Amino acid sequence: MPSPPVSDPALARAGLPRPIVDVRGLRTHIVTRWGTVKAVDGVSFQVAEGETLGLVGESGSGKSLSLLSIPRLLPPGCAITGGAVRLNGQDLTAASDRELRALRGGEIGVIFQASPPPRRGTRRSRPWPTWACPTPSGGPAPSRMSCPAASASGP
Repeated sequence: MPSPPVSDPALARAGLPRPIVDVRGLRTHIVTRWGTVKAVDGVSFQVAEGETLGLVGESGSGKSLSLLSIPRLLPPGCAITGGAVRLNGQDLTAASDRELRALRGGEIGVIFQASPPPRRGTRRSRPWPTWACPTPSGGPAPSRMSCPAASASGP
């Protein structure tokens, strides 16, 4: 069971800004013919207005699926199986497809960036997402979470 979001009064008492993005206990699994892969297993973080969060990890550690889970832009076979994702207090895991379509491109979006080409081998470059959301007032997007470029040996 995910932790409830910290209340605005509690944040105000602590002198902390209200989170724009609040991810709690996120679980995203991939179903394959060999079984289920727990690609994202209990990820939690918050990003407040003016903050930047970078996700760093080894190849295949779940960075991209964590970010693609926020706007529910998951590839076939992937599903959010637990946790909560809130954008300005709205629970995106409980939102309908219609509600998400209304938010995408305005309140929330993904900007795909290509990874650097590998030094060796013939593996193709893959796009990695940069996820951004505008301020609650609709201004520019100061908060950004991104999957950093892959290691020099490729994604």
